[in-house]
Amino acid sequence: MGEVTTVLAAAEFAYRRDIFGTHHVDKTEKNCLFLLGGDDFYDLTLSAPEKYDNDFSCAAVNVDPLRCKRVVLGEAVHYRLWPRQFVRLISCKNLWLADPPAQRWKLPSSRTIFVAPDGNDRVNDGMLPASPLRTPQLAADLIIDQFDINGTHADVRLLDGVYGVPPGGQLIAVSKPLHGQNKIGVVGNMDYPDRVIINIPPRSRGFYAEDFGILVVLGMRLATNGLGSVGLFVRQFGIGDLGWVHFGAFEQSNPVATWNGSVNVIGPVRLDGNAHCMFAATRGGEIDFGSQKIEIANELSVTRILHAESGGRVHAQYAIWSAVGGGAPPIVIGQKAFADGHGSQIYTNAMAMPGTIEPATANGGQFFQIPAEIIEHDRQDGTANMSLLSKLARKARSFSR
Repeated sequence: MGEVTTVLAAAEFAYRRDIFGTHHVDKTEKNCLFLLGGDDFYDLTLSAPEKYDNDFSCAAVNVDPLRCKRVVLGEAVHYRLWPRQFVRLISCKNLWLADPPAQRWKLPSSRTIFVAPDGNDRVNDGMLPASPLRTPQLAADLIIDQFDINGTHADVRLLDGVYGVPPGGQLIAVSKPLHGQNKIGVVGNMDYPDRVIINIPPRSRGFYAEDFGILVVLGMRLATNGLGSVGLFVRQFGIGDLGWVHFGAFEQSNPVATWNGSVNVIGPVRLDGNAHCMFAATRGGEIDFGSQKIEIANELSVTRILHAESGGRVHAQYAIWSAVGGGAPPIVIGQKAFADGHGSQIYTNAMAMPGTIEPATANGGQFFQIPAEIIEHDRQDGTANMSLLSKLARKARSFSR
């Protein structure tokens, strides 16, 4: 990097200046190349362009390999310079022009943006646990808009604490592909999920993915206190993965729902609060439990545990249902499963699953209980996965209800 900046300085700039902290660019620093170093997040600030010569220009390079720097143009425009990025700033007709006007950071390795309930979006960059942002959606937007994943991955890390979802909104939404890889991980506390709490108000969502966005939710507790809320909602070709997640009360609401999207359970899930439909797949949506453990508290009250509607599909034949802490599935007051509408399908293990009301179908929906010997065979030969669904369906037709 030193060789690059030396060439730039010699070729285009009158001189260069090393900067290690907050700096306000003076009008006398025309044609200067600022080398932004140090290991802190700070601002390089320029006043309104009319305070500089009409042909004023300068440039900045972030030579810090680990931390972000910020260029502030006037009162409103903030331009983040990620490690090894370069920008030229030009005064033109009382406007600041940045060249390039936007750029992505091509990640050399996986990166994490840290968020905390007491974080600060203004003075922190989120690059270290000691410098967390406050708003989870801002962290996700930085990854979406300013990172080139480059074959690695980028996560939003929620530090321990209580997070509130904006009424009528969501904590994090992903609705467009990323450049390089359209996936964001949202990671709480994998060892102690109850230390990261997401409180969801009525008619709101904890996490939301659509339009080919992929959202991975790990290590946290979600709960709501009102009607019409969803913990994880995936629609219109979005993908949501979750694991090591605890769901509290979702009365009159759904912990997990998909509408023409896909949800994959990739780690254990715990349900210890009453709910409407615990897992609901509608409008061609799909939920796959894999062979993950689903822990349920005793004597919960639900409308139903599994729900498929209007072409929705739920694949729970390999799921391991147990009481919280292990043991046989507990008593759950409510319907085990319900498939409603042509094309709607629910697959479960023929072994006992929670629920006091037997599964039912309506309007052409289908419910399959896969025999235990088939489940055990697939687990032993390693074929317990989505690719066998058509074969399992054919074998199970004589067992359908």
